[in-house]
Amino acid sequence: MEGPRDIWATALALALLDQAQREKRMFALLLFDAGVKYEAIVRPQEPLPEAALFQGCGGGTSIDAALTRALTIIETHPSALRKSDVVLVTDGGSDTTTAPELRLAADRLGVTILGLGIGVSTGALTPWCSEVHTAEDLTNLDPPIATSLFAA
Repeated sequence: MEGPRDIWATALALALLDQAQREKRMFALLLFDAGVKYEAIVRPQEPLPEAALFQGCGGGTSIDAALTRALTIIETHPSALRKSDVVLVTDGGSDTTTAPELRLAADRLGVTILGLGIGVSTGALTPWCSEVHTAEDLTNLDPPIATSLFAA
């Protein structure tokens, strides 16, 4: 992801961090392309590491790698990340072979996976996510998308 899509994905991540901070919840950020390239776990009232804002991700999409790592983080922080949501923001799709297994793992953990596809079809995210929304760009999020992402 690069250019305007990357800028909007970063802005969305910062807005989600702000929401988590106001609710005094832990926040985890994973940046990925063909694999997880960067991760930060931010405890309430801690700032997001500056390095998170300057990581480039390009060269493939592995939703499997991102969700596997996200669920592992949630599993290893059961009290702090109880009933977590994973917000998957991507402009690409990937092989869905492991999607059913990861969805079952998320269900066992009580995790909801929300997908936001930027310039990709709903079908690219449906196997992975409990709820999917798509947009061509994020300049005008429809109210249902914004509600799904930011509802308390």
